[in-house]
Amino acid sequence: MADEGHEIGIHSWIHEANTALPPGVERDLTFRATDVLEKLSGRRPVGIRTASWDFSIDTMSIIRELGLLYDSSLMADDDPYELLDHGEPTGIVELPPEWIRDDAPYFNFVRFSALRPTRRPRASRRCSAPSSMAPTPKAGCSC
Repeated sequence: MADEGHEIGIHSWIHEANTALPPGVERDLTFRATDVLEKLSGRRPVGIRTASWDFSIDTMSIIRELGLLYDSSLMADDDPYELLDHGEPTGIVELPPEWIRDDAPYFNFVRFSALRPTRRPRASRRCSAPSSMAPTPKAGCSC
């Protein structure tokens, strides 16, 4: 894909939750992902969309340190806008994502459940509820 001119952007190393990481780990994982993407594609990524749109208090400094041109993790508007850092312009453009444009809700969707989006239960998981509460085509498992 990169050889055909498509951009390869950073999305994380292991789909980590940045706001739950110890200090410094987000930076290390983001740089690791960046280095691997550069090695594989032949060019350095210029943008990022953090895993699960999880923008931590350290994410902006990492974006700036990497010299990225854009982020696509925040939803403050429908149109692109410039990110500020402590009230100062950064020159970094935010390309805001939107749930309606994301495919994750459709893959995590359980059609006959009131809970959306969610993950499907494991095949090996058994419902231990009485048979009157067992899963039906119109209701999810209540156990």
